[in-house]
Amino acid sequence: YTPPVSEFGDWVTRDGLPAFAYRSDLGPGVDPGPAASERHQLLVGNRCIQICASADGTMGLWDERYGGRWLTLGDTSGTGTSVVTEANGQRWGSGRDAWPSGTPPVRTFGPTWYEVACQHDGLGLERMTLCPEGESPWVLARVRLRNSSSRPRRVEHLERWAVVPQYVNIGASAPQ
Repeated sequence: YTPPVSEFGDWVTRDGLPAFAYRSDLGPGVDPGPAASERHQLLVGNRCIQICASADGTMGLWDERYGGRWLTLGDTSGTGTSVVTEANGQRWGSGRDAWPSGTPPVRTFGPTWYEVACQHDGLGLERMTLCPEGESPWVLARVRLRNSSSRPRRVEHLERWAVVPQYVNIGASAPQ
């Protein structure tokens, strides 16, 4: 018997590099809360832009090109998530507020990327957000939908992003 390294998930290897597969549901009845201190987060990215990935499936974007600013804060409203609407009107997705019932999705944190993978009734959703290595201020989102059921599916996929820049003035006094 080898005890787990963490109660939240385990280390995996992806493309020859280590990544952490977060499998916890944050505990029964636990609300991740709006405050950053109440949530499990990790910054991944490059020398220019970082994803502030949260265990609830949302994310924020931190930009260092012009002195430091949040392009968007990761919050409980669903920043940086995918939503799938089935033909019957049922909605589910990659953010905690829309997770399919049952097992929580696997959220994997890599060196420059963050992925959420969930499944509902034979339809799989893999959503990877990445920042290419180097100093490119790019954020790329790749979404894969896979139907493993025996019937055709008609769905609509929607990306949700709230872009509200917030500048950080490190050298200013309180009145400024």
